[in-house]
Amino acid sequence: MSENENKKITDKVDENIKWFNQKLNVEENFDVLYRVVQFGGRSSVFYFIDGFVKDEVMEKLMEFFYKIEANVMPDTAYQMLKQHMPYIEIDLVEEKEQIIQNI
Repeated sequence: MSENENKKITDKVDENIKWFNQKLNVEENFDVLYRVVQFGGRSSVFYFIDGFVKDEVMEKLMEFFYKIEANVMPDTAYQMLKQHMPYIEIDLVEEKEQIIQNI
């Protein structure tokens, strides 16, 4: 894998999770939480800071996500945001380090 490829999110969820868990030190940092979920027939992971996430907003988002069936799951993250993200304060970011900053 080239240096440039290592900087971007890949379609290998397990590799992405491993990289982020290491960078965020989730095993020792009790303030950084993550949840691996499945919706639309695909695995996803959410990272957040304990105490900074509004439970009602996250619950509502998860409600939308869990209703997505595999046959209507978008092919790209951009399509996912446009079709299934009812929340307004979101950005589409591919660079791993930028995602770390956003978290």
